[in-house]
Order: sequence, then structure tokens, then C-alpha cells
Amino acid sequence: MRGASVEHRMARHQEACDATHPLVYNALHEKRSIFNPYSRVKMNILPMFLVVFVPWGIFAGVAGVCGFSFMFYYPSIATGIVGLFWLLWLVSIGYAVWARIHEPEPMWYTFIAIMLGFAVVGGTCVGYSAYAYSFKYHEVMDLKNITNFDAGAAESQDVMDGSIFHFDSTNHLDAQKSWHFKKGTLYCVVPIVGSDPTPDTQYFDFWAVGKDCCSETSSDFRCNDAQIPTTRTALRIMDETDQLHYRLATQQAQKLYRLLINEPIFFEWYQDVDSVVTGWSTSSVAVYTEALVFFFVVCLFCMTMAVVAFSYIGRTKSVYDMDFYDEDNWRAHPGQFEKMDLRTQKYYA
Repeated sequence: MRGASVEHRMARHQEACDATHPLVYNALHEKRSIFNPYSRVKMNILPMFLVVFVPWGIFAGVAGVCGFSFMFYYPSIATGIVGLFWLLWLVSIGYAVWARIHEPEPMWYTFIAIMLGFAVVGGTCVGYSAYAYSFKYHEVMDLKNITNFDAGAAESQDVMDGSIFHFDSTNHLDAQKSWHFKKGTLYCVVPIVGSDPTPDTQYFDFWAVGKDCCSETSSDFRCNDAQIPTTRTALRIMDETDQLHYRLATQQAQKLYRLLINEPIFFEWYQDVDSVVTGWSTSSVAVYTEALVFFFVVCLFCMTMAVVAFSYIGRTKSVYDMDFYDEDNWRAHPGQFEKMDLRTQKYYA
């Protein structure tokens, strides 16, 4: 047989396979575990650290880029960076699929792809949640802080670059000229005037505003800190949709009280504006840090579950423990096939 041709040896091997009982053949050709039967998997601790800290770091990076000043001042670059992280996630999915097909050893690729998905999607959502606060903070801080402002003497065109206003001690709200506009929400407005009920310019261009804090039938204004007599600071309204509704309210007040309005500016009336603005920054940081802690715990939990799952690989029943000798199909043909040691197979060389 040693001098037999390759074709002859292949034919003999095929004949041996054909002569094998189906139960034996199926058992011998069953897909085997890559591990020794009933043995534990030896795991490298480095990948365990990586599958925790890499997704967590990506989560922190994506949320940080989306949630703070970088997004405010460089929105295009920030969006591009986040897009690269999303692309990285898609690449990891593709590689995980390839590895499951071509790699016999169970790897962390699928788990990493899943965790990267959590990191990228979760980081983007958390980042934009934090940005809802930080955007208002940076929008206000990007404009001027105006002090000793007299609404009775100034023109609105001169202070279009202001965001925080500290009004003169003689300024106050003229509640007798307050009004509203309703579109689902009640948009309330009241003019800010100086010591004289009518401004020197004749135009009522400075208005304190609020939502659902005034009467629908009379002149009444109870928004924010308007009922505190010593309040003299205000925060400018930046939202364009709110500005549109407040403008409609001032137009109704204009017709009702026969006022002159040129270019109105709208404010929220606060006793301590600085604490309101600082609160936005604090809230954005709180959203970010709490999400970081939560996601780190999630990464640890998922890694632990993955390690437990990996530890059971190779501890299942061995494919060499064949019990088909007791099956009816085998016992129906006694003596046809010899009982053999299935731990080895003959090789026709």
C-alpha cells in the first residue's frame, strides 16, 4: 500500500467511509469543540480590560464631543468626528461577521461590536442631552453682559449683542400693560419701563416674558421672579420660535394699549441670572458624568456575563463519548460492525 497511487488511496479511504455505519460516521464527523472536553477555557486578562475600557472610552469621547463647547464652536468638525466613530462601529460589525465565519476560535469580536454599538449610540444620545443645556449656556456667554441699563432711555438696536441685562434701579415692569398670546401655551408679555411710564424714545422695545404665568382675561404677569420687587436682572430669550410667539403677544398688546413698538427684545425676569446660567452648565456636566458612571457599570456587567458564557465553552459533552451502541438501529444488525476504539481512525498511507 505504501507504493499505491494517490487516487488508489483516496478510493480506499472512500470505501472505508462508505462501509462505516451511519451512526458512527455522523458521530465521527460531528463538529468538534476547539477545546479539550470537560476543560475550562484559559482566558487572557488583557482582552477583558479592553472590552471594558475601549467601549467606555469611546462612549466618553462621543458624548464629550457632542455635549459641550466643541459642538457649539465647531459643529461640522464635531459631527464628522462622531461620524467616524459610527463608521468604526460598522467596520467592527463587518469584522465580527467575518470572524464568525473564518475563525475557528471563539473571539471577543462579536462582543466588542455589540459594546461599540452601545457606546456610539448611547454616547450620541447622552451627548445631545447634555448639549441641550450647554448650548443655552454657551449661547448666553457668547454675547455681552450689559450693566446699568435703562430701558426708558436706550434703543433696542444698540444692545442686540447683549444676553444678560442688569437694569437700572428705576426700571420696573408695567403690569398694567401686560398681555398674552395663546397657541396651546399661554405666552405672556409685559413692558419694561424706566421711571417714566413712557420711554424717551416712545418705543416699548423691552419686554419681560414667560409661559403660562398670566391671566387670559386681564392684565396680569406672574412669571419667574416678577413678583419680587427688587428684581432688576433679566436673561434674553434666544429661541426663535419663542420669539415669534412673544412678538405676536406684543402686537396684541400694541393694539390693545396703543403702544409704539419698533424692534422688541424679550427677557426672562430673574433676581439671580448668574445662578440660572451656571445651572445650565452644571446640568450638562451632571448628565455627562452620571452617564459615564452608568455606562462603566454596564460595561463591567456585560464583560462579566461574557466571561461566564466563555467559561462554559469546552465543558459540554465530548463528541468522543459515543453511546450509539445501545441504539436500536445499531443493535438491529448484530455482528455486522465491530465495536471499535473511536478515539483514532485508520489512515491508508
